[in-house]
Amino acid sequence: MKATRVTPVTMSPEVRTRPTAPARLVRLAAGLAVCAFAAGTLGACATAASQAADTVCPADGIRYGVQPQGNPAELELAYAGFAAALSDELDCPVEVKVFEDPAAVVAALDEGTIQIVHLTPVGYAVVSRTAGATPVATFSRPNGNMATYKSAIWVPADSGIAVPGDLAGHTLALGKQGTTQGDILPRKALADARIPLGEVGVTYTGGQQESLAALVNGEAEAAQIDSQTMAAAVAAGEFEPDAHRMIWESGAVPSDPIVVPDGSGEAFVTAVEAALLNLEPDPVGKVGAKIGLAPGGRLVGIDDIAYTELGALVDSLSLTAADL
Repeated sequence: MKATRVTPVTMSPEVRTRPTAPARLVRLAAGLAVCAFAAGTLGACATAASQAADTVCPADGIRYGVQPQGNPAELELAYAGFAAALSDELDCPVEVKVFEDPAAVVAALDEGTIQIVHLTPVGYAVVSRTAGATPVATFSRPNGNMATYKSAIWVPADSGIAVPGDLAGHTLALGKQGTTQGDILPRKALADARIPLGEVGVTYTGGQQESLAALVNGEAEAAQIDSQTMAAAVAAGEFEPDAHRMIWESGAVPSDPIVVPDGSGEAFVTAVEAALLNLEPDPVGKVGAKIGLAPGGRLVGIDDIAYTELGALVDSLSLTAADL
């Protein structure tokens, strides 16, 4: 097994995946075959193959950056097995770095100091407008379909709040500041209702479970809760849907993309995409669990079309890396 290090550093309903890795591998293999035929010597092709290997595995290995979310320390631990499995697939050392500052991830991507990046959906939408990156994989459900979620705002069933426009003068519990479902999407709902954020008593609770608890415990008059957290809470008997009412729901948001910087080179992109899609459910599931996904899924191909609506949202709210 290749050496692997994990280094901590202090919406539309329909989206599509793209199973393009096999086609790219065929093109890469064909290129090497043409080299052998045209050159007429085994030595020439050996040189080409060596150059391709160097392109896929840099001399100092591959650096894999992760935008922080949830508990960074737990995410770091979850990534240990993932990094080892990816290292084996690529036959190249993979060093995973979980950043503390989302803006630092964007800067590292822009500077070319990381070669693969796990971003949040909005994180990717911001990056795609600055540093430039191409999504190659995202997380799936156990049935193989791409994982998606929705953000929603809930109130007690007897509340007089019926729509986001009624939230002015009331308290609203959000998740973690800068996150897609816990901040950006509900802020967009308020903006669409023409309610300035300053007219709502917003509290950032730090996470989805904390936001749900604020509503259940009567600490907030309304709360943002995503569909994954809601389903888990209902199954655990921690939330009674009949005692509450949903006043707003977003469209389906694709799960976190894994991206490579623009200009990485086709050989590298092909190898990384194929390796990611070939990872077993266990290491993928351990990372997925830390971003709220059910175990049993793998990684599936994805393209930037899936994040088009989030890009429009980033533009409408003028979001930058500082807002993540």
